[in-house]
Amino acid sequence: GRHAKNPDKTGERVMEQLSALDQSEKIPLVGKIYKEMILAKRDFDDCERIILIIQKANYKDLLLLKHFNDDVEIINNGKNGYSTLGIDCLYHAGLLNKAPWGDGGEPDTPEEDYDIPGYFINEYGKLIRNCL
Repeated sequence: GRHAKNPDKTGERVMEQLSALDQSEKIPLVGKIYKEMILAKRDFDDCERIILIIQKANYKDLLLLKHFNDDVEIINNGKNGYSTLGIDCLYHAGLLNKAPWGDGGEPDTPEEDYDIPGYFINEYGKLIRNCL
């Protein structure tokens, strides 16, 4: 089944997930995520996975997603004012994809940054970004 089989259990699971959040700023975010995923008729298990990512992530790191535009690479060199660790955490949480190696980055990427990883936002990152 694409959706939760028992609506009563779904409500309990949602409340359990909300109570597990460690930062109060995440509560409205989780509500918006549920709404978006229900409207998109997404699988409930996928919804739970996204909520788990939010539970484990630092809210300030999640806010970094706002700096990602679709199909625009961000070079994680620390020169952009973002936390390089924060960007790495978003990547390891599954919200960013690493840019392919060997493309030399963007045309304006300085040569010393060619070996620094670049990242693109993926569909899960976009979902969270659009709900922030």
